[in-house]
Amino acid sequence: MSEAISTIDYREVIEYSLEPVIIHTDYQILYINRAAESFFRTTKEGVIGLSPLDIFQDSSREAIKERIQSAYSKPAEVIEELLYRMDGTTVEAELYCHPVTVAGKQAIQSYIRDIGWKREANQRQDELIKEINELSATVVPL
Repeated sequence: MSEAISTIDYREVIEYSLEPVIIHTDYQILYINRAAESFFRTTKEGVIGLSPLDIFQDSSREAIKERIQSAYSKPAEVIEELLYRMDGTTVEAELYCHPVTVAGKQAIQSYIRDIGWKREANQRQDELIKEINELSATVVPL
């Protein structure tokens, strides 16, 4: 069984993952998978070579630089950030980074998860509760 596992091409596992994945080093994006292409609304060629800092708001970039530096030595905690897509739109996302080695060089593999839907669901829930409260206030007891 372990021999079969050792023959798995992990590049394909990452490429076809449903989670957007970015691999970067020295503030340069080396690779994005298909899910990241869709998430960022671009092609691989559209982002390879760019700085991963380009997807963050200016106000977050210094903190992200520090986070990147520490992620070379240990996995970083999950954080939430507002990210820019290549079409200029923004999206709320969770980010998780951990160190990897690519062609003998230290790099960082970052996973991204869209969480904008959570905020929308919470807003819809709040609106529904408000409507229920307003309706219940109009009910006359018998």
